[in-house]
Amino acid sequence: MKIRPKLFLVLVVFSLVPLVGVTLINQYGTRRMGAVISENVGQTFTHIADRALNLTAQKSAASLASSKLAVEFALMGLVEAAEAALAREPSLPTAVFFARDFENAATAPPDSGPHPALSPASVDSRASLGRVSLGQPSFWLPAGAPREGFDEEIGRLSTLTGYLQKSFDRLGKKMLWSYVSLESGLHMAFPGHGGYPAGYDPRRRPWYQGAARQTAWSFPMVDATTGQVIMTAYQQIRRGDGTLAGAAAIDILISEMLQVADLSAVWSPQMRSFLVTLQNSDPPSSPGLLIIAQMDYQASAPCWEGAIRPEMLSTDRPEQLARLTSEIDSGRSGFMQMPFKGVDSLWAFAPIGAKTSFVIVVPTALIEGFKENNLELVRAYTREELVATALAALVLIGLATLAAYFGSRNITQPILALAAAAERLSRGDFSTRIGLRTGDERDHVIQAFNEMVPRLEDNLRLSESLRLATEVQQNLLPGKDPCVPGLDISGISLYCDETGGDYFDFLDIREDRPGRIGIAVGDVSGHGLCSALLMASARASLRLRSDMPGTLSLVIADVNRRFCQDVADSGAFMTLFYLVADSRRQSLSWVRAGHDPAIVYDPAADRIELLSGRGAALGLSPGLVFEENEKLGLRPGQVVFVGTDGIWETVDPEGQLFGRQRLHDLLRRHHSLAARQIVERVAHELEAFRRPLRAADDITMVVVKIA
Repeated sequence: MKIRPKLFLVLVVFSLVPLVGVTLINQYGTRRMGAVISENVGQTFTHIADRALNLTAQKSAASLASSKLAVEFALMGLVEAAEAALAREPSLPTAVFFARDFENAATAPPDSGPHPALSPASVDSRASLGRVSLGQPSFWLPAGAPREGFDEEIGRLSTLTGYLQKSFDRLGKKMLWSYVSLESGLHMAFPGHGGYPAGYDPRRRPWYQGAARQTAWSFPMVDATTGQVIMTAYQQIRRGDGTLAGAAAIDILISEMLQVADLSAVWSPQMRSFLVTLQNSDPPSSPGLLIIAQMDYQASAPCWEGAIRPEMLSTDRPEQLARLTSEIDSGRSGFMQMPFKGVDSLWAFAPIGAKTSFVIVVPTALIEGFKENNLELVRAYTREELVATALAALVLIGLATLAAYFGSRNITQPILALAAAAERLSRGDFSTRIGLRTGDERDHVIQAFNEMVPRLEDNLRLSESLRLATEVQQNLLPGKDPCVPGLDISGISLYCDETGGDYFDFLDIREDRPGRIGIAVGDVSGHGLCSALLMASARASLRLRSDMPGTLSLVIADVNRRFCQDVADSGAFMTLFYLVADSRRQSLSWVRAGHDPAIVYDPAADRIELLSGRGAALGLSPGLVFEENEKLGLRPGQVVFVGTDGIWETVDPEGQLFGRQRLHDLLRRHHSLAARQIVERVAHELEAFRRPLRAADDITMVVVKIA
């Protein structure tokens, strides 16, 4: 063989060996780096998805609890307005529309149109369901009943139109219908609509037959006019003489209760949501979870006369279901993996009340799909690098080596920078930002990370603000018990959240008369930061007004007018018990503004007396008038107790209320102690009663002992 071919072969061999070696080593390293990055990205994404789903469940539960409170408050207002309307002289309105009028466009109100909470595809084919009036209610009469006998009741109920319009505007899509039904069979609904089926009688509906003086909620049932599955809040209506007049109710679509549209937009239509409650089973030691609401009830709904049978939550993993039941029983939120109808799923849950939770179920495959998309992006970059390195190595060893080095660095640098930034962020460095620009889809990941950091910092700042708000509110409460000749006084407030709406204060109103002090105990509706702000406003108004001359009733009336300006259309209100104790006159003077009566225990006679009186809660109307009451002849040893409903409404793990009788028994047993010791004894008994549950409401109490 000639030298030229040999030299060619030697050069080829010596060139090919290092080329192959360098290529194999580079490819091995690239694959290993891609695998490590993929694993880290996968673990991080799974952790973020779990936390995000849990946060979604918590926010949904909080939103549902707020919506439930808004509906109940609107219903209470409707009951009060209906009772007032039935007590007035009737005045027949100029226009009255009956349900049958909505069956024809010619007789329907001019403003008739589609219901904002219903889509055309969600109801049956009856034409009347496409026409509802947001300006007029509709009236329904019993079958065969002449209108003439109902004119007075129609005239009285027509005065509720303004309130119904305001309630509908405030609740929006949360409300399907609100209505009032009387014992006579007269039925008024808003928005006005028709479509009632033959044989319909509101007096035979579960919400009417089960109505009581307190607001209650029905299990899911089928609406007679739309065929939609609803949940109904209902309450009795009484006449002035105490006799039953009828019932009022508000219907909520089950899809609104479950927030289906909002959650599907965030996650996927494959997401499922439930309302579940703890249900004792046989044996009692193994309770289960009853599904109060789910969209399957709509799919399998019977006719309007049929009853929906709530299901028990079941799975083929009883030990996991038992753990979920225990978490809900304890009032905790969290997430866990458990099959749902044979499909591996991720469950997130958060409490909305005692023994009741909002549950979200997302198939694990959906989460894995999101994660796999991100991992595939990393793998794609790795494959591109391997191909580019191999092709470049065939052209030139040096160029291939440089291309592999700089190419791998170009691909992995943003990901490594992201991992390093995430590590700094985990150590609390919120100034962390990624300044790289790749010019491709990786910029979206970098931008998302940079936008996430300040949001996390804001959340931390919000937590710190809540802590500061707690300190501020605690400083608004009396720092120590007052020293008043002839009186032993002590008080305390215990909040279930960082801040709350309960309030008590001691007001110096001696007016050159030693032994005289003002005591205020209040409870703002709800609890949390909003209630705390209203509490602070009411405290300032009461302190300012109490320094001015005027009777107790005038003082509270002025405070109410100022408080109405603060709450405006928010729907918030506040109950207040304002007490003036005078040790020299041995007397008590008080005004009760919607608050529970104070308790006076006389150990000499072993008798419990309630300090009651008329007066509505603050914030309902600026023109309210309050009644001033007085009790004379106080004797040493008597104990006066003023508290909020969080005391007697404390619930133990079995669902039993602490109740007023237990409180009365405590005062009997410990009346000989000092006021501070009585307060501490009641607080200790409440904590022992509800343990291990957290307090569901704020607790405030003030004890005055006559020395």
